[in-house]
Amino acid sequence: MDHFVENRGSRRVIEKNGFHYEGTIRQKVRLYTGEVKDCRCYSLTRTEFEMRNASS
Repeated sequence: MDHFVENRGSRRVIEKNGFHYEGTIRQKVRLYTGEVKDCRCYSLTRTEFEMRNASS
């Protein structure tokens, strides 16, 4: 899962759902305007997902 670096709302939602920050991919996306954007990447393993849901 990823989001544009400047998108703080997406970052908050992703982290609240238990995903862990893995790193930033520089110049990952080129928009139709020609603008190039960096993305922050997150992951969640099956074990982490299951543990999170078991405690809910």
